[in-house]
Amino acid sequence: MTWGVEARRTSGRRDRSPDPAPAAGLAFDVMQNILSEAVLNNARWCDAMCRLHGLEGRSRAGWWSVPRRPPTFYPDAVTLEPGASAASILGSVDASAGCAVKDSYADLDLSPFGFRVLFEARWIARDPGPTSTSRAGGKPRWTEVNDADHLISWERAWADDEPPSGLFRAGLLDDPDVAMIAGVREGAIVAGAIAFRTASVIALTNVFTMEGELDATWRACSAVASNRFPGHPLVGYERGPALDVAERQGFRQIGPLRVWYKPDPA
Repeated sequence: MTWGVEARRTSGRRDRSPDPAPAAGLAFDVMQNILSEAVLNNARWCDAMCRLHGLEGRSRAGWWSVPRRPPTFYPDAVTLEPGASAASILGSVDASAGCAVKDSYADLDLSPFGFRVLFEARWIARDPGPTSTSRAGGKPRWTEVNDADHLISWERAWADDEPPSGLFRAGLLDDPDVAMIAGVREGAIVAGAIAFRTASVIALTNVFTMEGELDATWRACSAVASNRFPGHPLVGYERGPALDVAERQGFRQIGPLRVWYKPDPA
């Protein structure tokens, strides 16, 4: 199993670039506030997914965690503030082989506990953008998933035409803070993303395309998300080629993160 970015199919090389400078046009304190909101949004998304699978997460001072192994591709813990205690975090989860910790500020060292860095990425943010998908070329047609059958089709497309595993459950369709975005061509879902709203930001995650048009997909999905939840910055995190695409669509790097993973000693 390849542990991914909150179940995203997009992949990339490990990013070893230096920490980004403050984004142009954003004051340092504003940038830091957006970063903290992006981190909180991501933890709440992980919590929402765990609850759909019958698992109850818990937020503490400095981190969120779930005591039993979360759904595939999701972390056992997410740090919410810099300087979180590694030992305390691992004491709140099943820290056996397979455990994953999202180090939201890239300031933990879990190597003494048998973990290794699985990947590094960059938090990204963008001002609310245009709400028209016309620049994506008009095709595919962009819409939202609104029933269980279409959700199954969405997951199959996201999984690159593999049989759906039930990772994304129908309860998502009842959540007013979630938009399952789909690009439809000739009746089939060929691209998509998920938008997730918290108080101050909208996360764009799980961006995918089966047609190789990633720039157009990011542009269109950003527009759909901004139209669905107007007035808030878009956030997320990416690495490798997907990070390059996001930056071409107006996103800026606002901070580093790491995901630590504990491999099976065998």
